[in-house]
Amino acid sequence: MLCELGEDGGPARSPAQVTDLAVTVREYERGGDTRWVWPSSATLYQRLLGAGIRVARCHDVALADALILGRDAALGATRSGRCCGLPGRTGRAATGLAAGSGTP
Repeated sequence: MLCELGEDGGPARSPAQVTDLAVTVREYERGGDTRWVWPSSATLYQRLLGAGIRVARCHDVALADALILGRDAALGATRSGRCCGLPGRTGRAATGLAAGSGTP
């Protein structure tokens, strides 16, 4: 599933089913100025690398979640739920990939 995002971070178009992820990512990367957001790079990015594709910019939601939880733990804070709907977490569910444009 691919959802293009606008400058404000909201959907620019309705989400679309992608038949060939590698081809789609390659096309967006050629266009430049794309920032990817995906639930976890652990498996997804490995498949892209296997197809010879590298991305210039991406956000790994699971990694960001782990960083925030680590920071909270270091400060002695606790959270009852974690973001993204990833396994073992509660909270708002991530819907898949997103391609956005603009500066980070």
